[in-house]
Amino acid sequence: MRTLFTSDIHFGHKNAIDYDRRPFSSVEEMDEEIIRRWNRKVHADDLVYVLGDFTITDDAARYASRLKGRKILIPGNHDLYLRRPSSAGIFESVSLLEELNVDGRWVTLCHYPMIEWRGSRRLPTDKTYGYLIHGHIHNNVKELYRRVLEAPNALNAGMDVNGYEPVTFEELLLNNAACHRRAQAILPTLPLGGESQVVFADMTLADEPFAAIERGEKTVEMRLLDDKRRRLRVGDLIRFRRKTDGALLFAEVTFLSIFPSFRAAFEDAGLRVAAGFSAVDAARAAEAMRAYYSAEEESALGVLAIGIARY
Repeated sequence: MRTLFTSDIHFGHKNAIDYDRRPFSSVEEMDEEIIRRWNRKVHADDLVYVLGDFTITDDAARYASRLKGRKILIPGNHDLYLRRPSSAGIFESVSLLEELNVDGRWVTLCHYPMIEWRGSRRLPTDKTYGYLIHGHIHNNVKELYRRVLEAPNALNAGMDVNGYEPVTFEELLLNNAACHRRAQAILPTLPLGGESQVVFADMTLADEPFAAIERGEKTVEMRLLDDKRRRLRVGDLIRFRRKTDGALLFAEVTFLSIFPSFRAAFEDAGLRVAAGFSAVDAARAAEAMRAYYSAEEESALGVLAIGIARY
């Protein structure tokens, strides 16, 4: 038997698709895909803690009956009706807060992020070092959530940052490490642990490519392979700034490919389209880059194709 965690599923909640930018075209598709991923991951004897916001509908029993494993609810702000006597039996138990031991680690479970919890201020080497597993904030990075976003022992179990499936404690640690890095890039703060480490790059864009990234149409950014770009790694965050008014958007690096020239890169038709040059051939796309970089710079440095996904 394993212990797994999830939160903020929002079964039947159409607005969750737009609000959280979930990759589903309809609420029906979202529900079915989450159920599929749940049942692919969870075994019949696994215990799953659902940290709130299971569904906004009155179909909790129907949804729960389709999900494998034993289920305990830590209710959230959308689960008030699940505390009623008529909802008994949908979950093995319902509790506003739980404290438990997970593989020798002290863990507090609550839908809402908290300022402090048992062992929150202990050193990681201390046996009483405690973790908080929470939900509620989905994939949001806001000043309001600074304390919990900066705490390495506060772990967000939300579906939106955990692949839309329940996860183990170890998987929570891995997934939340990426969340913490994104928060460091967006919030004006030093990195976790006080280390000065750049985890994002600043890049300026004209109006049209900026808008294309916003629309999700442009998924590759082409740059020279200078020292700044050599420091990029998959998973890093890029902060794009629109040249005309300073507006910002963030994108995560999904892949990095090196080419000797823009012409060589644009010979790949798929990459050319993803970079925003669908209407021209490789030669014309390469020539368009002359507005930004000289032939001498290109020859000396080479070219980097940066795969991006808007965050």
